[in-house]
Amino acid sequence: MNTIADPYAYWQFLLFIALIICAISIFALQTYLSLRQVARDKKTVETKLSASEMRYRIFFESAPYAGVVWTEGFIITDWNQQAERVFGWSKAEVLGRSFFDFIVPEAETEILHAALAELSENSMPAHMIHTNLTQDGRILSIEWFNTWLSHTHDQSWEVMSLGLDITKRKKTDAALISALANLEIAEAEQRHLLSVASHEFRTPAAMIKASLDSLHFLRNSIPPEVALRLDHIRQASLRLINLANQLISEDRLQEMSLQPQMQRIDVCELTREVVDRYALGDALALQLPEHSVMLGADPTLLAIALHNLIDNAIQYHPKQAQPVVVSLKENTDTVELQVADLGPGVPEEEQEIVFQRFHSAKGGASHGLGLSIVYSVAHAHGGIAFVYDNNPHGAVFVIQLPVLSS
Repeated sequence: MNTIADPYAYWQFLLFIALIICAISIFALQTYLSLRQVARDKKTVETKLSASEMRYRIFFESAPYAGVVWTEGFIITDWNQQAERVFGWSKAEVLGRSFFDFIVPEAETEILHAALAELSENSMPAHMIHTNLTQDGRILSIEWFNTWLSHTHDQSWEVMSLGLDITKRKKTDAALISALANLEIAEAEQRHLLSVASHEFRTPAAMIKASLDSLHFLRNSIPPEVALRLDHIRQASLRLINLANQLISEDRLQEMSLQPQMQRIDVCELTREVVDRYALGDALALQLPEHSVMLGADPTLLAIALHNLIDNAIQYHPKQAQPVVVSLKENTDTVELQVADLGPGVPEEEQEIVFQRFHSAKGGASHGLGLSIVYSVAHAHGGIAFVYDNNPHGAVFVIQLPVLSS
């Protein structure tokens, strides 16, 4: 039995040795393959990191912003070409220096030190506007955008600051603010003058109306044609008084503060009254529905807007032509007051801006409120004002109001 057992143990031993060799070989192969993969991954990472650094460098150097990289102690570690152009110092002149030494004015040193006293990823001011100095002593307003580049375990860090020169923009903004303030002053003076003038012509207009009212008792002894003309003069004086009362409240015609005093009115009757005040005979034609058209509106403001449209139409309407047509159109949800003339019309490119303040239908600037009043009144009623071509020539101006306006 010993002679049989010894060979068996011998082969078992050989098999065990073979298995160990195989295991070692497999482990060595796996380790080799892993190391190769690690090497490939490392190379890939290094390639990507190199590409990333290249992209950063290209961005940093070609950016239209002045680029400054700085670290603890506000020491500059990088400085791009735009920074050289903006501030005048070359990269070689600034590396290793604190930016407090040369681009921060003494008056702002304490303020900026306080702002950057406690830097962390959470407290870094991402956006700042500061006054900075150039090499030749000029003072610039720079808008800075800051971001962390690194913040490692050993507490070393770097910050990249990109600066935009906004000196000219600030001057332009200041000029615009000044111009706007001057415009507001001019408008306030204009409204005050308008209010004073309204006070002045309201009194004589009232006197004219009172005199005409007294003549009413002599109507039977006055020739009919004279009585008709006196009626027309009386209607004109009423309109003057009405306009004066509205203009005295100078802010009512300002779009932002226009507050209609709404009431239920017959728009047909109001339109007829406005047209009757003109006494132009055949120069005005009126087209109204035979029935009443009731609407919630401010009759005074609506009359002013309609007067403006008619005045505008008469101004551009050719003499000896067919009359200016004033009409009222009913739709399902809206009512439209329309004034159609045969004048030069409004070019298509101006039809959306003709209602803007100070715009003239002639294509130039206007000193009056003009059609802007019409737009403001329509807008205050929840409606719109617009214009379209009156074929074959001329224009149709429209005030469109919602039926449910109240």
